[in-house]
Amino acid sequence: MTGLDDDDPSAAPIFICGMFRSGSTLVERILGGHSGVRAGGELDLLPTLAANVFNPFPEALGVFDDASRRKIRDVYLNAVRERVPGVGVVTDKRPDNILYIGLAKTLFPKARIIHTVRNPIDNALSVFFLHLSYDMAYALNLEHAAHWTAQERRLAAHWKSVWPDDVHEVDYDDLVARGEPAVRDLVAACGLAWEPSVMDFHQRQGPVRTASVWQVREPLYARASGRWKNYAPRLDDLRAALARYGLDE
Repeated sequence: MTGLDDDDPSAAPIFICGMFRSGSTLVERILGGHSGVRAGGELDLLPTLAANVFNPFPEALGVFDDASRRKIRDVYLNAVRERVPGVGVVTDKRPDNILYIGLAKTLFPKARIIHTVRNPIDNALSVFFLHLSYDMAYALNLEHAAHWTAQERRLAAHWKSVWPDDVHEVDYDDLVARGEPAVRDLVAACGLAWEPSVMDFHQRQGPVRTASVWQVREPLYARASGRWKNYAPRLDDLRAALARYGLDE
């Protein structure tokens, strides 16, 4: 993998991951207002490569030499150019990117990773209210959502331990509470210079293909933080499940 380290770092995407409803769409929308960034949305490239090229995954990651990885990386970049034309660093935002950070860093050693988190009670409840398909069955049960949240954070902590300088956590509640100072931290974590235009994300045109569409059509607001308190009498089991993982409030 060291043979890829000297390649152009500007080609490396910004990979955004995190639980559903943890602020990943908002983060991408903010970054998409930067002149040096192209918002790629929910690309399916990493899971497709994992399933079709690095199979069995992740064991096959160690089989490919630098030349092979470079060719596969070029396949990724060509697919990005077709889907997201223009210049600048592209964002690749998928909640399940968390499963493929090892692959992302294998192909792009200089890639920045943004992992979004949120109050775990709010997050689990918000996911539950989405009524997602049985493909994401954990979201249909609050205690299962608590388990998924804990394991997702455990995996994020592992990636952070491996690449401490490149994996950055963005807390949704902190982002909406602090506003511009938190956005400045986000922009800096991505290796970008500050541009005031990133604060105008809610005025930007363009489709939003996630359940967070209304969130990114308004300025930063904190009214979604602490929403779980409206349902507190019915959330004892969820809170107990989260507490077992050290993830209550």
